[in-house]
Amino acid sequence: MKNFLGKKYFQQDLANRQKRNIKYTAVDDAKSIAIISDLSNDYTFNNIINFSTRFSSEGKLVTTFFCNGDKDVPNFYNLEPTLIDKSMINRYGIPNKNVIQNFIDTEYDFLFDFSDNNIFTIEYIFALSSARLKVSKSSLNSSKYADVCLALQDKNEVQDYLNAINNYLNISMKK
Repeated sequence: MKNFLGKKYFQQDLANRQKRNIKYTAVDDAKSIAIISDLSNDYTFNNIINFSTRFSSEGKLVTTFFCNGDKDVPNFYNLEPTLIDKSMINRYGIPNKNVIQNFIDTEYDFLFDFSDNNIFTIEYIFALSSARLKVSKSSLNSSKYADVCLALQDKNEVQDYLNAINNYLNISMKK
């Protein structure tokens, strides 16, 4: 019942959402990048931090959110990226804090979903995001809301996803 109601509210929110300003650009030309992911393992976590640090050092605005659903926070999570924990999610799995709504409303040049698992809260944020270009792995539920889906040999291999982002989104989107 809880899951059913969460999805019902999600569909209502999605129907009421304003149209986005979709814009294709190369990653290297982006001014702002948003990243959302689950906390499945420390290898993925560290690669995401390195990815975001690279773009931050180039002067890009990078915002990173991690969601662990209703699980305990793993020991490897020790940095300042925002963690969406169970205190920030209502009983239907829908985020209920202003910081998350601001993330959804901001028109980032890119939103990347680095998740290894399907988590309803991440799907909700991804689908409602105002980002100009949404990129997801083709194996995730969020892919149905993505502008670009990247198919990977190993759906849980973050390095393959990073390579696909660099190759596809820089080469194919150059002016």
